[in-house]
Amino acid sequence: MRVSKHIPALDGVRGIAIALVLAYHSAVFGQTADDLAGRVARLGWCGVDLFFVLSGFLITGILLDGRADLPTFGAFFGRRVRRIFPLYYGALAVYFCVLARFSDVGDAHEAAWYVTYLSNVRIATHGWPSRSAIDQFWSLAIEEQFYLVWPVIVLGRSRATVVRFCLAIFGIALLTRIGFGFAGNYDAIYVLTPCRADALAAGAMAAVAVRSNVASSVAARLVVISAVVWLTVVACVRLRYWTDQPAVYAIGMPSFALLCASAVAYLASVPSNNRYARALSVAPLRALGKYSYAIYVFQQGAMIAAHRLLSPHLKTVPSVLSIVTIGGAGSALSIVAAIASWHLYEKRFLSSNHPTQRSVALNE
Repeated sequence: MRVSKHIPALDGVRGIAIALVLAYHSAVFGQTADDLAGRVARLGWCGVDLFFVLSGFLITGILLDGRADLPTFGAFFGRRVRRIFPLYYGALAVYFCVLARFSDVGDAHEAAWYVTYLSNVRIATHGWPSRSAIDQFWSLAIEEQFYLVWPVIVLGRSRATVVRFCLAIFGIALLTRIGFGFAGNYDAIYVLTPCRADALAAGAMAAVAVRSNVASSVAARLVVISAVVWLTVVACVRLRYWTDQPAVYAIGMPSFALLCASAVAYLASVPSNNRYARALSVAPLRALGKYSYAIYVFQQGAMIAAHRLLSPHLKTVPSVLSIVTIGGAGSALSIVAAIASWHLYEKRFLSSNHPTQRSVALNE
C-alpha cells in the first residue's frame, strides 16, 4: 500500500504536540510552587516525543514509497532542507549576531555546537548553558541527525528489515538510557539521539504498519494498552515525570512512543470521516500544526520575555494563575511571530516554481 494522500488529522496531531510543548514551558517559566498544576503542565515535554514519532512516520513513509524513485526522495530531502534551514539558521544569526550586540548572550562562544546541529551533544557532555532563547534547539539537532542517518539504513531494505532495525533501536535506546541513568547523567537521557531514538523508530514502524495494511483495530488496541501503561507510570511517580526517574526512562518513554505511533497509524488507516480523524482535523489544531515549527523555534524566547515582564507582578498569585498568565502571553507572542515568519520569510523558500519541487506525500 502506497500512502500518497495528505492526512489532515496528522496536522492536528502536530498541533497537539506544539500545544504540549507550550504547556511545558508555561510551567517552567510560570510555576511558583511544586503543585498539581505545575506537574500536569510539565508533562508537556512529551510533546517532543510526539514530534519525533511524526518525523519517523513521515520520512520512513517517503523512503518506503519512493525506494525505486530517487527523484521523489531527492525532492523530499530538498524540500526538508528549504523548510528547516532558513528559519533555523536565520534564528541563529539573529541570536548570535544581532542580540549579542545588545545583551550578554551567555552561550555565544558555543555557536559552533548550534551551527553544526550538535547542541544536544554539548548539553549531554557539559550540561545546560545559561537559559536562553535557543535552549530548545537540542531537539532540532536530533531531528537533523536522524534525517542524515536514517535514509542510509532504510533505502533498499525490505519492510521486515526496517522493522527489525526499529526493534533493535528500541533495545539500544532502552539500554543507553539505563546506562546514563546509572551514571546519573539525566540530561543525556533527555537530549541525546540514541536515548530518544525509540520515538523516531516507533514512527517508522507506524509507517510500515500502514503500508502493510495492518488493521486500524489493531492500532486502536495498542493505543489503549500503551496509554494504560504510560498513565500507570505517571501515577506511580506522582506526576513528577522526568528523566531522573527509572520508571520514566525504562517504561514511560517507550510506552509513550508506542502510544503516539499507534495513534498515528490508526489515523493514517481510517477514513477522513472517522470521528477521531474529524476531531483532530478542526481548524484551530490544524493551524497550530501548520505553524508548529516556527512556534517551536520562537516559543522559548517568547516565554523568557513574558517571564521577565510579568513575573514581578505575579509573585503572590497562585501558581496556576502564574502559569496561565505567563504561558498564555508567551504562547500568543510565539504564535504571532510564527505566522509573521511563515508569510514574510519561510514560505519564500518553498516556491512551487523551485526546480526540485514535486508533489510528494507530506504532512509537514
